[in-house]
Amino acid sequence: MNFLTIAFSLFILSAFPEEDKFSDINIYTWTESFGFDVLKYELDLFFYEPFDTLSGKCMMFSSALGQMNIVKYHLGSDMKIDSILFNGAKAQVFERTLDTVTLRTEVLLDSGDFFSVTTFYHGKPSSGLYTAFGGFFTDVQTLQASKQWWPCVDFCGEKSDSGIDISVTVPRSLYAVSNGNLHSIDTLENNKLRFNWKHPYPISTYLVAVLCSDYAILEKDIWAGNLIYYAIKGNENTALTMLDSSEIIVSFFESIIAPYPFAGEKIGQCQSGGRGAMENQTCIRYSPGSWAATLVHAHELAHTWWGNAVTCSDYSEMFINEGTASYYELLAALELRGDSMFKERLLYIRERALKWDDDHHWPIIGSPDPFGSNVYWKGAWFYRMLRELTGDSLFFLSMKNFYSEFLWKNASSEDLLNTFETNCAMELSYFFEQWLKGVDYPNLSLNWCGNSESLCVIISQNSWSGRIYSFPLEIALWKEGRVDSILVLWMDIDSVYVIIHHDIPDSVTLDPDDKLFYRKTKEASEETAENYTALIFRVITGKSFILESKFFDGSVFLFDVAGRKVLEFNIHPGEILLWEGLSSSGAYLPNGIYLLRSDPHYLVESIFVIK
Repeated sequence: MNFLTIAFSLFILSAFPEEDKFSDINIYTWTESFGFDVLKYELDLFFYEPFDTLSGKCMMFSSALGQMNIVKYHLGSDMKIDSILFNGAKAQVFERTLDTVTLRTEVLLDSGDFFSVTTFYHGKPSSGLYTAFGGFFTDVQTLQASKQWWPCVDFCGEKSDSGIDISVTVPRSLYAVSNGNLHSIDTLENNKLRFNWKHPYPISTYLVAVLCSDYAILEKDIWAGNLIYYAIKGNENTALTMLDSSEIIVSFFESIIAPYPFAGEKIGQCQSGGRGAMENQTCIRYSPGSWAATLVHAHELAHTWWGNAVTCSDYSEMFINEGTASYYELLAALELRGDSMFKERLLYIRERALKWDDDHHWPIIGSPDPFGSNVYWKGAWFYRMLRELTGDSLFFLSMKNFYSEFLWKNASSEDLLNTFETNCAMELSYFFEQWLKGVDYPNLSLNWCGNSESLCVIISQNSWSGRIYSFPLEIALWKEGRVDSILVLWMDIDSVYVIIHHDIPDSVTLDPDDKLFYRKTKEASEETAENYTALIFRVITGKSFILESKFFDGSVFLFDVAGRKVLEFNIHPGEILLWEGLSSSGAYLPNGIYLLRSDPHYLVESIFVIK
């Protein structure tokens, strides 16, 4: 296959003004700093049948970031506070405003001072606690928040530096799973068990979870750690199948990202209730609809690296979690099931994301819905296009370096941009801006025509917002049912004319390997190509031409290969014109190939004869 590359910007005809139609969008983010750093949580929970209420004790260990005498944290307004201790002494006065608890300390804390806040509480959470399969599970979309069932500083940007210890008391017939490793099980009176879990790694509050049922426990030791699947009894075979595929997925992600980040801890997955799945740190939850869904497992396991170990800076940047995990899900599809599954999934998510853009016109960064198809699926396509732009080696090097730089931290798309520009030595701000902050996509149309010595390909783009996108575009020239050659050009204007020396192909298509996020509005084929009224011919400086119209009555335009209009005139049926090779300015045109177009469109062959 031959590759014909045009590596420069081509052929500007007209440009639409770029408009920011979504400058007034306000997304729900938390930017307030509470003035301290959470170091660790210790959570002791008691769940009451029928598992819609609980009581608990939460100790929050923190360090002041500056002078302070007010401590704020979150707890859902439906939960009742029994008492609060500050550094072990009972706090006499505290206030509650909606989901925020405000505690005034009796001493002024200086930067670096350590302190603890212990909250005793009980109640029925308004959300986040659900019954399923004789037990229960906690589940929080990040904007619903963990605060509905336990006291915490509920910003995704505030990780507990040394993790969390969780003790869970439930009936003896049940098994309680949580983050980290099981340290011990205590036998209590009244047929109760207390499961004590410890997780010393940094964790965001929305990734803390408890899942409880009469589980069958399936285990598989692999080099990365201990794969454990907590299966609802009667569904062990499904779990075993997913356990095997999870081994392949984890091994694959380790090879292209980094070793499993939570060294020494389980790679835990749980069958449970609800909808969809949730990437709880080291204890992923799957709803019944996803118990046997391999690619859902791949997506959630990808979150181990993208979302858990590296977490978005705030909810407007959810793309760092979900767009990245969605792309690595695609890579897992290729690893597990080959090209056909990869291509099928790739085209499926593109169509879903295009439809989402048509319905909403929301950006990826700052999306009013941080969990929309634009964030997931268009986000995945962002990475596909970025990889095509940088090449495989630089792409995966940049992703590895991004991961290692922000391991256990929070990151933004700006951080991702800086990493890629540093590693690739490329200016990529335009790429990040148009795809992550733009609200739509390019619509592309294709026309082509040719004669015995030249081929003309005409490509136009437009978008809902009027944005003109910049991207590399592949154009396939087909012969006898296969791609004969590929023309690669840089598209950063609204219309491009490409004239090349090439035999007339059977057909011409755009983006043959599906590398671009776009919608095709028109793609010419062998049957329709000749209907584009254009004629390609060679001008020799100083030589005259005779133009004859057989049927045509209208305007005629002459363009050079840069897409510049150099001549315009009218011609009528039966009229013969002598053209001396001069432009509209009266200067001779230089030697070269030119494109003659008419308006309105008729068949080229019936309009002009050039002698």
